[in-house]
Formats: sequence, structure tokens, C-alpha cells
Amino acid sequence: MNFVKKQTRAAQQTLAGLLAACLLLAAHLGLASESAWRAVQASTDLLLERLVVVQPLYEEDEDRFYAEVQSALEPHIDFAGFSRGVMGKHYRLADAEQRARFQSAFKRTLIRTYAGALAEFDNEKVVVLPPKPPVEGKPQNPNKATILLELHSKSGRVYPIVYQMAKSNDRWLLRNLVVDGVNMGKQFRGQFDSYMAQHKTLDAAISNWAKIDHDQDDE
Repeated sequence: MNFVKKQTRAAQQTLAGLLAACLLLAAHLGLASESAWRAVQASTDLLLERLVVVQPLYEEDEDRFYAEVQSALEPHIDFAGFSRGVMGKHYRLADAEQRARFQSAFKRTLIRTYAGALAEFDNEKVVVLPPKPPVEGKPQNPNKATILLELHSKSGRVYPIVYQMAKSNDRWLLRNLVVDGVNMGKQFRGQFDSYMAQHKTLDAAISNWAKIDHDQDDE
């Protein structure tokens, strides 16, 4: 289920660090009355402090570790919008109960993905790039924003990170992200399409998504 697990071991560690940086930054995106860029910029100052508190819990108290990650993520990620994008063309065919079931299952997947990444994060440097000026003649959606970041690894390589954000009730929420060219939303959407092809119905696809996600936790 977790696309990180499909990479080579070296790539796993790289993506783990990138995803963990995104996790810790995302925990502060919901700041009201600030621009999306300022919200992300402010969060970088809290990155190391958050790492010190959360990361050791993985070895000391795994249940608390996952609870801390979940509490950090839930208020600041647009799980409804994220899961809707993952369901893609199948979303309009789903009823309210199916949408709610998948949102719950996907929330668990995303939290577990971030949590596993956080456990391997190695304190790389994260830089929030200045916002680009608007393109003349191109209308701007005031409720959407794209924020560019860079993660500088200890080897000297620079990895690009793209936040795709949406504004809801005067708060900026993370709706999708692209990590070193890997679009997480599209990765998960491809997985959901494969589940639909394999299991034929929405109920079966959602149930098996949730089941495999739980089974991986038991491995």
C-alpha cells in the first residue's frame, strides 16, 4: 500500500526524510490570517523542535508515536479533498457512506506513511522558496496555492518539494504534495484504480484497501 515501500532501500531512506519534513511542516499549515507562504515559512522554524519531541517515541512508545503523528496531521490536512482526488473518476460513482469509508481508510494510510517516514528522518535542511510573482493576465484562485520547498540532504543533493494547498474557513490545508517528482496523490490514485480493476466494485476495493493497510501494520 505504501508507495515508499516499493522503492529500493536507499530510495526509501531518501523519500522517508522528505516525507517526514513534509509531515512536520504540514503540522503548522493551518495558521489563520496568514498567507499560505507565510504559514509554511513559519513552520520551518518549528521543524527541529518538533523532531526532538516526536522522533524518539518510535522506539520508546510506538502507540504514542502514532498518536502524536495523527494529532499533528488531522487538523491541517484536507483529508476529504485528498481522498477525493485519490478516488478520481470513481468518486462520483460512490455514495456518501462509501466516500466516508474510503476517507477514513485513506487517512490511516496517509498517517502511517508519514509516521514511518518520520521514524527515519535525519534532520536535513528545509528551505521554503520565495513565492513566485503572479503571471500577468492569468487569473489567480484565492483559495488555492502552490508552495515550493527544497530539502538539502547531507550528501549535498537538493530535493524539490511542492505543496498543493487549499484554503478552507480562512485556514490553509495541505491537499497534495509532490516529493522529488513523485506526486503522492497520483501514486495513491493509481493504487486505487488497480484495486478497482482487481476487485470490480467500490465496496470491495475500499474494504481491501483498509484490510491490506491493517495487515501491513502487523508485519
